[in-house]
Amino acid sequence: MRAIRMDLRMQHIFNQEAISMLEQMIRLHIIAMHELCEYSKGEGFAEGFDAHLNIEQMNKTSVELFQMYDDHRKKGISIPTEKEFRGYYALLKLDKHPGHMVEPAELSLDLAKMTPEIRQTSEVLFARDVARACRTGNFIAFFRLARKASYLQACLMHAHFAKLRTLALASLQAGLQNNQGLPIADVAKWLAMEEEETESLSEYHGFQMQVIQ
Repeated sequence: MRAIRMDLRMQHIFNQEAISMLEQMIRLHIIAMHELCEYSKGEGFAEGFDAHLNIEQMNKTSVELFQMYDDHRKKGISIPTEKEFRGYYALLKLDKHPGHMVEPAELSLDLAKMTPEIRQTSEVLFARDVARACRTGNFIAFFRLARKASYLQACLMHAHFAKLRTLALASLQAGLQNNQGLPIADVAKWLAMEEEETESLSEYHGFQMQVIQ
C-alpha cells in the first residue's frame, strides 16, 4: 500500500478516486490492527505482525488523505466520508498502547486542525466521548460506547480493552469490603465480556469465585 501511495504522489493523482483508494487503505489498516493483534513472528505468517509499522503507515496515509480533503474543500468540494475518517484518526489518538505511543496533547491538536463543522459531527463527537472515558478510566462509559460503535470504531477501541478491564477490576477490588461480592453477570456486562471469560479474568486478578445458593 505504501508503494501505491508513492505512485499516486509521483503521478500527481489527488482526485476523488485517489481519496477513495486511501480510505480503503485505512480501513484495511484498522482491520489488520484488530484481527492480527495476537499474531507474533512465526505464527500464521513468517514475518509476524508489526503493530507499530501498521499504525505508522496508517498515520501517514491519514495525513495524505486529510491534505486531499483540505485541497478539495478549497475548491468548494465537500467529501462526505471525511467525518468518518477524521473520527477514526481521533480514536487512534485515544491513549498509548503496545503498538503506538501518543502524547497527551495530540488529540487536542488534531481536533484544532479540523473545521468546526467536522468537529461537531457524530463520528468526531463519539471519538471525543471515548477519549474522555478512556483517559479518566470510566470503564462503564467506555464499554457502553463500545457497544454502540461501528465495527471499525470498535476495532480501534479494542486496543484499549485489556487496559480498561484491568483498571476496572482493580477499582472494583479496592471498593469492596471484606467478604463483599459482586454478581459475575454484572461485572461481565460492565466489561463487555462473556461470563466465563469474566470469571477467568477476575480470578487472574485475585478475585475468588463463589457460587451463591
